[in-house]
Amino acid sequence: MKNVIILGLVVLFTSCTQKKIMFYEYNGVTVKRIDKGNEIYFYYGNCDDNNGECSKSYVKAEYSGLNSGMNAYIVFNPNGKVDVIRIYDSFEQVGSDSLINLINHNGNIEFLKWKESLLGNYSNIIEVSDVLTLEKKMNSENHTNVKARYPSDN
Repeated sequence: MKNVIILGLVVLFTSCTQKKIMFYEYNGVTVKRIDKGNEIYFYYGNCDDNNGECSKSYVKAEYSGLNSGMNAYIVFNPNGKVDVIRIYDSFEQVGSDSLINLINHNGNIEFLKWKESLLGNYSNIIEVSDVLTLEKKMNSENHTNVKARYPSDN
């Protein structure tokens, strides 16, 4: 009986995970982010029920465990393409659409130099995190020009 109650609680908590939707926009280009628990999806464009289905190409982040999370940068390039630069946890590129691309820095020194060059001036870059209060703080401090819409803003 005890195991049935525990299993029921696990199913209840797992099924109560709400989907959160955010949008990031810069210079007419939009990235839609969908959080489903510990899985986060980044889609190119403003896809929804009114604007058509999301592309079959996307970047997926996934994290697990109590001491885990997701952190990355989204870079809006002048050519209209978008790069998702992984900082930590598991990311994968799904599909072959070249409008949104996952970038993994090969060397830590290369990444640190790039990151230091951004401090205080994110301009066309936004830092994303599974902790939205941290995300908002970092982007405010670094003066991003990327407009972000969060669930409470929609």
